[in-house]
Amino acid sequence: MTIHGLPTARGTASRADCRGGDTGGNTVIDLTPAGFERALRAAEQAELRAREEAEASHRRLLLLARLSRLLISPLDVDVLLRHVADLVVEDFADWCLVDLQDRSGLCRELITHRDPEHAEIAAEADRLLRPRQTAERVLEAVRSLETLVSEELDAERLVTGVDDPRLRDVLARLDPRSVVVVPLVANGVGIGALTLLRCGSRRFTVEDAALATELGRRAGSATEKARLYTERDRVARVLQRSLQPPDVPDIPGLEIGTHYRPWTAGLDVGGDFYDAFRSGEHWWLVLGDVCGKGPAAAAVGTAVRHTLRALLLDDTDPEDALRRVNVVLDTGERDETFTTVVVARLTRVNGGVRLRVATGGHLPPLVRRRDGTVTPVPVRGTLLGLLPRIEVGQAEVWLDAGETLLLYTDGITEATVPRGRQLGIDAVHALFARAPAHGAQELVDTIAEGVLEQAQDIRDDLALLALHVPAEPAS
Repeated sequence: MTIHGLPTARGTASRADCRGGDTGGNTVIDLTPAGFERALRAAEQAELRAREEAEASHRRLLLLARLSRLLISPLDVDVLLRHVADLVVEDFADWCLVDLQDRSGLCRELITHRDPEHAEIAAEADRLLRPRQTAERVLEAVRSLETLVSEELDAERLVTGVDDPRLRDVLARLDPRSVVVVPLVANGVGIGALTLLRCGSRRFTVEDAALATELGRRAGSATEKARLYTERDRVARVLQRSLQPPDVPDIPGLEIGTHYRPWTAGLDVGGDFYDAFRSGEHWWLVLGDVCGKGPAAAAVGTAVRHTLRALLLDDTDPEDALRRVNVVLDTGERDETFTTVVVARLTRVNGGVRLRVATGGHLPPLVRRRDGTVTPVPVRGTLLGLLPRIEVGQAEVWLDAGETLLLYTDGITEATVPRGRQLGIDAVHALFARAPAHGAQELVDTIAEGVLEQAQDIRDDLALLALHVPAEPAS
């Protein structure tokens, strides 16, 4: 038996053996100094090739692993594609272009180069090339779902075939020599493509094309996921805005302020709601609180708010409007979906305001007089949505110049303060009394800040609505 590169147990091979003689089927190696040198060089070259192949394989696996980690999180599409492109040009390609397919066709999303100094040059090349081309190869890759490879570009022909001297100069500086166009595939459908280029002495191989195909598959799946996430987030935000209290209009000659703070973390919606609108010669103020929190309570609150607005726009009596809302809420299923509401109809009279206030189970509004005293409006009523028949409390209130009406929800009074106590109505009275004497918005913001400063824990939504009659009414 003979071991390559080493003397065997039988001794040293002869020169005749080294020159190709047959010794009965054994492989004979030249063990002369020159033969050793050649064998050593061959071994070193083989080791170098093996090391390079192992390193290349490791880089491919590392690239896929990093891409997989990157694609786990649901990102914005633009952020995702930027991260993918940056990852690709870090080692795999010199130049990366990303196209996505939409209803209008292919749209270039971004272009990047591994060399920051060449990034602007690459963008200029893309700008100059884009009007000259119809992206046939990109479309072909998207439609066929096949990776297209040009292992060797004819750089001289590429440059000399361009009429625009600026483009010739840009292409000469970039020196693109090899290109791979890989489709971005999601659920078996092409949604775009990555165009990868190597410049100078670097070329794409068959193994590189296979890796690029896998990159396209993973990036395509993640892009579609990000698209769906972005669209779902957009829809959620639209719906969320529809559930939020509306911006209140300016009431001529009066000041109105609102403050809204939902309890549910991460959402801008809750069970509290308010509204202000005009109907004929009257203005209406509405504030309510639905049992529960988050989107479900907000949906009920929105329904109540819109129902009340529809009823009151017909100048319905506020007591009758609350009774009809109770009929809407009282389904007979006793699912404990109920709400409290206070409605105020205001009419301008000379320099003051006449208010007709009606409540269905809500905390009585507060009035601050010109001397700073705070008193509740004497109204009580039954919760809406629990009983088929309810009692609605009503009262007439007059606001003179310099006086203020405050509507608020029980998230304020039930805020937890030290020793587990609730903030309570007396504290709200005190905060209202100390709040600025003018400026309705500043007033409600000051009260809300005071509640947050005193409270250790808030487990409900907060809503305030203030109406102030200026000492000198605006024209």
